[in-house]
Amino acid sequence: MISEEYTKLNAERVPWYCKSVSDEGFLSKLGSTLGMWESVGYRQGEFQFPLLFVVGTPRSGTTLLAQVLSHCLNVSYIDHVAARFWLAPLTGIRLSQALFGSESRTDFCSDHASTFQLSDIHAFGYFWRHWLKIDGPLPVKKDVDWPRLQSVLYCMQQAFKSGICFKNLFSIPYMKEFVAQLPTALYVHINRDPLDTMVSILDSRRLFYGRDDRWWSIAPPEYEWLRHEPPMIQIAGQVYYLQKLLQQQTKAIGSRVVNVSLEELCENPLSVLGKVIEGCGRKMKIAKMPPESFKLRQFHNREDDKEIFRQAVQRFEEMDRGSSAD
Repeated sequence: MISEEYTKLNAERVPWYCKSVSDEGFLSKLGSTLGMWESVGYRQGEFQFPLLFVVGTPRSGTTLLAQVLSHCLNVSYIDHVAARFWLAPLTGIRLSQALFGSESRTDFCSDHASTFQLSDIHAFGYFWRHWLKIDGPLPVKKDVDWPRLQSVLYCMQQAFKSGICFKNLFSIPYMKEFVAQLPTALYVHINRDPLDTMVSILDSRRLFYGRDDRWWSIAPPEYEWLRHEPPMIQIAGQVYYLQKLLQQQTKAIGSRVVNVSLEELCENPLSVLGKVIEGCGRKMKIAKMPPESFKLRQFHNREDDKEIFRQAVQRFEEMDRGSSAD
């Protein structure tokens, strides 16, 4: 399931963050076999429950937001067990339910988008890569089999008998299509101070690869020219252009998006839950109370890095103004 480009990047990761190619291959073959058996039963139906899609730039708080929504609202989610069966999601859900029942568990902690507990929410990235035909860091729009994806998501909802919360950054270029194809879809978009986001991505590169010059996480449409820029310019462009794309997409889907900030989520998670409940027409309710607050990490001691990022952003803004003038 790992593309050639990702296989190369994975091999360069430090051991702690390096995925086992052997394990991934085994799970892919197992899932493919189960998927052929499972897919015979996929069927279309009328969506009765909300589908929540959490989006934002990498390192903007998407994982924490997904944890709060999935554990505090009466929705289901894909955990680490179910996620291993991305080609046979109904099988994964059934196995997860057999192991954990319906009780959700989280400590509201994560390590660079990965949660710790097997019963905690998982990004389900291979599933979305499969259905959206993504084979690299850049989610290039391709022809998606929407009727088939609809049937899979419908059957997943039927298996859970509830709404589902996903963290799905891969869907950012497809947000208009998702809300058009899925009548109960609601996007929850989280923002974070862009300079803090850039510093955090820089630290992620160093943590995963031990160096600055390796791409980390999803890329904007400008990836093809950004990848040839120096690392700090790459990171600034990654955040700047993903934010630009998110602004375009959220504007296009109007009332089908709820915008929140990481600051608000950390200061008053209950307020964020209320916004999401209102956004889906009160078709959800609070099942568990969230913590009163979370600690917001800010990088006040990284002004040298932030200044480089500021100058890069000014360059991008000037480029945008120049292209608009043309």
